Formats: sequence, C-alpha cells, structure tokens
Amino acid sequence: MLAYLNPYCLTKFYVLNDYFLVKFDEIENLESYSFLESDQVYPDDLHYDIYKKLKNLKGEVNLKSVPAAISVTEKEVTDFTDRKSFKLYNPLEEASELYTEMAKLDIFNEESLMKFVARYGLPLDYYFHRPKDIDEEEIDDEINNDILFGYMDLLLFYEELVKYKKIFNIWKSIRTDNKGELYAIRDEFKSSAHKSLTIAKKNFFEEYFEDSKYADEYHSLEDEEAEKYESLTNYVEKHASEEELVNIKFTHSMWELWQKNKDVPLIESAKQYLIILINNQSMGKPSFHLKNGDIVPAIAFYNLIEVAYYQLSRAMTNNTDLKACENCGAFFEVTHASRKYCPPLLGTKRSTCENNNSQKAKRKRKRKKERE
Repeated sequence: MLAYLNPYCLTKFYVLNDYFLVKFDEIENLESYSFLESDQVYPDDLHYDIYKKLKNLKGEVNLKSVPAAISVTEKEVTDFTDRKSFKLYNPLEEASELYTEMAKLDIFNEESLMKFVARYGLPLDYYFHRPKDIDEEEIDDEINNDILFGYMDLLLFYEELVKYKKIFNIWKSIRTDNKGELYAIRDEFKSSAHKSLTIAKKNFFEEYFEDSKYADEYHSLEDEEAEKYESLTNYVEKHASEEELVNIKFTHSMWELWQKNKDVPLIESAKQYLIILINNQSMGKPSFHLKNGDIVPAIAFYNLIEVAYYQLSRAMTNNTDLKACENCGAFFEVTHASRKYCPPLLGTKRSTCENNNSQKAKRKRKRKKERE
C-alpha cells in the first residue's frame, strides 16, 4: 500500500490571489441547484445540518442570502492565462497539516473556509465527480500535472466535508480513547449496518419479487423495515421450491461485519467501522515515477479532498497521535511530544496558534503591569 512507501507526489495545486463568494441569486446553474429547486428536500442523516440551513418551517427551500459557490475573479483568470506567477505547492511535502486543517472547517462558516481557500486553494472543482463517476483514462489526463480550480459548488463541497469530518472524528476518538464517543460510534455502526441492510434488501426484493407470484405479499410491506423484508424471506422459504430458494440467498457485507464485531472491544469495533467508511472514499491514484533513473512509487490527486483522505490514511497506518491545541482546541498531528499548538501552516515558519497565544500572554502581562 502506498501509505507505507512515502510515494512521490505527481500533483501540485495552484493558489490564486483573489477568491469571492457567489450567492444563489447571482448564478444560473450549479450541479446542486437542480436538486434544491424541488419543493421539498428530505435529507438523510449525514446531510441534515446542511439542508436544515436551507429550509424554512414549512420544509420549503430558502436560498435567500445563502452562498452558493466560491470563484476566482476574472482578473485572476486573465493573469493566469497570461502566465503570471502564482503560488504552486506540493501537498505532501509542503502541507502535511492539510488534513487536520480541513477537519477544522464547519459548514456555512464562510469566514474560516475563505481563509482555508486563500491558503490552499479551492478543495474541489466545479465539475466535481465522486469516485464512482470518475473515468480512469480521464484521471490520467487530468491529474498528473499542476491543478488550478477556479470555481467550486459550495453545497457539493459541504456534502464532502460532512463525510470527511465524520471519518476524521472517528479516528480522533480512537486515538484519544474517548469512551463516550466510542460507545456512540458503536451505536452508529449498528444503525448504519441495519439501514444499509434494509436498503440492500429492498433493492434486491424489488428486482426479484416484482414480477413473481409473491408480488402481492411484497407490495403489502412497508418501506424500509428490515423485519418486514425478513418476514417475506421467511414466507418464501416456507412456500418456494428448492430451486427458487437457491436464487434468493441474500448476504450483505456491512451487516455481516457488524455481526462479527458487535461484541469486540470498543476500539476494534470503531476501527472496523472506520475502515468501512474510508474504503468508500478516493485517496488518490497509485502510480509510479522515474526519479534519478529509478522507478519509485507515486501518487496523483484529483482534488484536495483526496489529499486529506490520503494524509488521514497515512496517519491511521502509522498510528499517529493527535493532541488538542492549547490555543484553539482543535486536534493536530503530533510530530514531537513537546508540541502544544497546531503546526505552522503552508507558507509559514511559525505556528499561528502559538503566535496568537503568545500575543494573548503579552497583552495579559501588559494589562497586569498597568494595574500595578
């Protein structure tokens, strides 16, 4: 696995000088916009906080004053086209803190997001595709080079951010051995496995029973109740022929993993759930590179979300410790035991949090001296 090999990074990211927020009433089309135009939005648990912000008490979408995207200015695009110089960085060599900095971001906190973007660039492109939609040949053409993103759909980014923060926080709970959080993670593992089983069964039964002699029984069941679908299976097992039974054997990997891990120690259960979640994310594309005449492992990235997941995966495999910053309270990667603050950010030599804490201490000493 590339996480063990410290691969050569094939992708660098540009950061331009001027980004600005775009409101929904200032645009004509976004990938997320068509979904939001519907009269009702019924988010799943993962996206509830995002769409709660966009709904009024009647459940109708309210887009008034909601930022829809982040864009670079036309002047920046012109300057880039004219080959003016902009910051270009290697995320693995120059921004090892990116994955913990991304975990600090909160949905609809545009101030912190704009600071992040000013330092690291846009995390996603406007034409963002999730891993299952990416064409492998297209990746080779697009990401093995220097990347500039000029426009980002905010709601699509927030959806990815919610998933990322959830996975990061599970790892944080594991490394800090937070028993309360670990119990909550085990409950979530069970609930997610149950929901996943229900949906998988529903899809299976819809296809198998729709045109069968069991259609009436199928249509009499309520949606998304695993026990009901289990009852239908039992019904079929009692009345179907042996030949039919061979065709309806049903298994589901996440449910089986929960059954195997429900009685193991909390840490092990949380780790298994973490593996399930992060394995569904894209962490870059493994590759090779010719360096000084030698073939070396390499990796290419499609966006900064992939970079964050890759860095997190490397922290996981290395059992990297996390510690709460004494200034901001956020968790950072411990590179040496004496560190008390978040590490220096891209383009800086001293920790911003350490500097802020020093300034607070100076002001406190000054006020004390003035009172004496």
